[in-house]
Amino acid sequence: MSNPDTARAPGGRRKILVPAGVASLDALRGVFPITEADLAEGRVFVGRTRASSFATPLAEGALVVVEAPVEERASEPAVLHEDPHLLVLDKPADWVTIAERKGQGRALLAWASEGRAASELHATSRLDLGVSGLVTVAKSEPAREAIARVRAEGRYGRAYVAIAEGDVASPEGVWNAPIGRAADPRHRAANGRDATEARSRFLCVAKAPGGRATLLVLFPETGRTHQLRVHAADAGHPLLGDRVYGRGKPIVAANGAVLALERIALHCHRVTLGAPFAQAFTSAIPEALAALWEGLGGATRDLEAARDAATNTLPEPSVADRRELPAPRGRVHAGARGARPRGSGGPRGDHAPRRGPRGGR
Repeated sequence: MSNPDTARAPGGRRKILVPAGVASLDALRGVFPITEADLAEGRVFVGRTRASSFATPLAEGALVVVEAPVEERASEPAVLHEDPHLLVLDKPADWVTIAERKGQGRALLAWASEGRAASELHATSRLDLGVSGLVTVAKSEPAREAIARVRAEGRYGRAYVAIAEGDVASPEGVWNAPIGRAADPRHRAANGRDATEARSRFLCVAKAPGGRATLLVLFPETGRTHQLRVHAADAGHPLLGDRVYGRGKPIVAANGAVLALERIALHCHRVTLGAPFAQAFTSAIPEALAALWEGLGGATRDLEAARDAATNTLPEPSVADRRELPAPRGRVHAGARGARPRGSGGPRGDHAPRRGPRGGR
């Protein structure tokens, strides 16, 4: 491709300047993702004109824009599991877990508290703004204490799928630089002020052609603020889309297009909780990250390998280890928004999302 403009991975608005030698939308599909659904839903524009056919002629340098599907323009969290003690949520990248200052964005815990007593909810894990995936919330004091105990005993497993800049040489290993405060108090730094021990295991699943990027599965063994992002950057391979710890370089696709990613290429894909919970939860890899990897020249099977690696490393806990927690005191708020509580799903712990109406904006 000779002179591409920017292109955003599917899951958002994407656009491109037509390169030389591409005479139609159908021909453009060979170097730029346009689906039949994009066309059928009227979301493909050549200049300001909506395209109605893949036979639409194109001129070199013309701007082609594909708008995001309506349901992807306003992301919403999903409730993956709920019982009297535990709530497991699927956080979109553009939400914060807890709003700590005014104007920070839509807050997951505020959304979850609608129809529930907010004082009963305690987020036992947090994901940064720009990061998507699983967030576990304790709904009772016994659950909060049990999760703290499970975490302290090393039976709280987390697996993240990530895309890092460059060619990570080692097939697997541990990043163990201690993490402390950076000059900016909002940020953290490897070997920063008041640094504390931190450990992150990494597994290289696949590499994009030309050494552009590496698909990783990351397993944090400690829970420091921004840990995975700081460790990846300290190793010389910042996560794509990370404007704080990355280098701010453009993301160049295999066809030469520049991919604009308005999130961090990090997704909490799997969480396992040992006894008394003895449950596992899985969040599907977002389409935006899948399309980014494929845009970099990676294969779909690489993403399947990442899912398998996360599951094999963090298998389903034994049901025999499951124990009943003491009944919560006071009113039990399960199944807000008229939804019914759900169990742990199928044999691999996968959960179908259950979306509620919009809230927490």
